[in-house]
Amino acid sequence: MSPSDGHALSRERRLAYCRCAARYSRPLDWEGNPVFRELPILELEYARLPTEPFLWDRVDWGLKKIRERTDCQDFIMIALFRMLYRYQGSALLTAEHRAAITHALLGAKYWNTEPGPDTCCWTTENHQAMYHVGELLAGQLWPDERFRNDGRLGRAHREHARERLYRWLDWRMRLGFSEWNSAHYYDDDIAVLLNLYDYAEDAALRGQAARVLDQMFFELAVIHFRGTLPVTQGRAYDAEVRYPSQTPVSILIRLVLLDTPVEELPARLSRSAVVWCGSGYE
Repeated sequence: MSPSDGHALSRERRLAYCRCAARYSRPLDWEGNPVFRELPILELEYARLPTEPFLWDRVDWGLKKIRERTDCQDFIMIALFRMLYRYQGSALLTAEHRAAITHALLGAKYWNTEPGPDTCCWTTENHQAMYHVGELLAGQLWPDERFRNDGRLGRAHREHARERLYRWLDWRMRLGFSEWNSAHYYDDDIAVLLNLYDYAEDAALRGQAARVLDQMFFELAVIHFRGTLPVTQGRAYDAEVRYPSQTPVSILIRLVLLDTPVEELPARLSRSAVVWCGSGYE
């Protein structure tokens, strides 16, 4: 198989997963999933393929979480920034929709040193990455805008995030993950690193993101057993221990590293799988 054949196969597999994910039930649940459930629909429209109806109320639910500064708002930011960067020309996202997303993100709180109350967790490994990548992408989009929460210009936010992302990525390559092999949090780490790889303007930062992603996928390829992770985990929850084949990371492994038919994957959303479907990372 030639490299071009492999790329075409990868693209078709991504779109096949989008077709399945677009048909999943889309309840308003937690951790940003309602917003992520609209990404397969936008990706299919991007590829000029038939798709399910786009439900703006799912996105609006996420904007409310950002306005209220509730925990896990940073999960939601991953999907929102992908909407603005990859799907900015989508006919499904109206000018009013894009304006609402922009308004929410320009008023967001991106780190715990910024003013204002919140109920967020900031300093665990996955949250650090998600907030720093979100702040970087916001600063890139609006370098001359004054962010409403702290009054700083976007370019200042961009540089604040760049410095911390270089350190975060360096620590992962030299020291590994504190949430190692996590069937839960690797889903979020990979999703946000794909955003960084796809959209960071700093080429060196993109390169570092690619190296960490390469290392993560290599390790998943080595340690998985039939798509599950029968290894120690730095952080896990009861459901992921009892049902290892149903985890978001198991879905990603079987989608990217194995040849499991997409119709046989669990009908559960994997944030990293959905983002991978629209990513340039190979």
